[in-house]
Amino acid sequence: MYAATDDTRVKGVTNGQTGDPWAPINVTENKVLTPSENSFRYRQLCSILFGGDFKRPIGFSDVDNGYIVCRALTPDDTAREYNLERIIRFYNAASDDPFDTPDESQIAEEAKTRIQKAGQAASIFSDALDWLFCEDVEEGPSSGLMSAYKKQNPDEPAKACDRQKNALHSRIDQNFFSRLFNAPDMDDAERYTFWETVLVDALRAQWNDAKHLCPEKDRWERVARAQSVFENRTRSTFTYAKQFANDDEHENTEDGLGQPDRRAVADLQ
Repeated sequence: MYAATDDTRVKGVTNGQTGDPWAPINVTENKVLTPSENSFRYRQLCSILFGGDFKRPIGFSDVDNGYIVCRALTPDDTAREYNLERIIRFYNAASDDPFDTPDESQIAEEAKTRIQKAGQAASIFSDALDWLFCEDVEEGPSSGLMSAYKKQNPDEPAKACDRQKNALHSRIDQNFFSRLFNAPDMDDAERYTFWETVLVDALRAQWNDAKHLCPEKDRWERVARAQSVFENRTRSTFTYAKQFANDDEHENTEDGLGQPDRRAVADLQ
């Protein structure tokens, strides 16, 4: 009641499997999920819902529509506790099980595709950041991070870049489940256009924040080169995005994209 313990709290169970009907079980490791903040974010949450790595709670059988309710009280590394919650509205317009594996469910297949494209967005963003903070702007990322800048700011800019990357995933996360369960009713072009537009909006919004962190040394050349890499890769990768179909008509708004970690725009200033 009052303190943590290294002993098993409930005797006679294996790896925390007490039979709670709400607890996902990792079938590979044969143990109950230990929830963390990452468990509530789109990448790990999809592995729980669609990936086949987890035996889901009994409420996931024979479902047509409803809500996925994720709740947990979990500590972080500083022993502070967080009451985490995420509620996702779902429905199933097709005859298959929406929470089956990607081989069996169109919705699970769409989730897998969204994660892959989000990974491409993260790669583009990371590449642009590498150009922004490279040692030699002529040689680019192959020259490594700025050593002089790191001496003045220990552990930076690596930590600042990591926070920017996490902030990008936060923006993506806010819209990940939007229209996901509409996938069976949408053709390929509709699905690609919707998700790639979300990703480009998130990329541009976060990149505008990240550029403020650029070091003063060769500042404008760094920004120009990084911006060129960013735009060229974004346009060539996300050809269905509305921004590139017609930049003038598309409303580039951050509504619903989530807010980045406040520290992300404060670093290195």
